[in-house]
Amino acid sequence: MNAIDAGYLKDKAAFQFKLQQRETVPFVLASLSYFMTHYRIDGFTFRNIDRVLLREECVEKYSEPYAYSKRFIEDCSKESILFTKLINMLVERSNSSFVTSCSSSCLAPGLCLPLDEGGFGFTFCSMETSLTEG
Repeated sequence: MNAIDAGYLKDKAAFQFKLQQRETVPFVLASLSYFMTHYRIDGFTFRNIDRVLLREECVEKYSEPYAYSKRFIEDCSKESILFTKLINMLVERSNSSFVTSCSSSCLAPGLCLPLDEGGFGFTFCSMETSLTEG
C-alpha cells in the first residue's frame, strides 16, 4: 500500500490527510482518542493549521507571513473546517484540562475562538514564520 492508498498525500516535508476520503476522519479521531486514553497526554499541537484548512487553490494567497483576509473561512474547505472542529470538540469533551494548540503562517481569524462562539476552539495559537539567512 502506498501513501496515496493510505489516505494521505506527501506535501513537501509533511503528510497531509485526504479529508475527503470517508475513512480518514474517523481514523484520525480514533487515534487521538487512543492517545488521550492510553498515554494520558494533556494536549495536541497542530502545526501549519492554515495549510490543512485552506483549499489547495487558495494556499498561495496566504503564502506571505502575516497575510490576512476577512474571507479566510471562505477559502477553507468544508471538510477541513468540520475535521478541525471535531478534533477540538473531542478533546474538550474528553477532559476540559486538555490543550490544543496550533501554529499558522497567516493571521487566520477564529482559530482560538471557542467552538460555541463559532471559532475553531484551539486553546493556544502561534505564528509560524520562516527565517532566512542573509
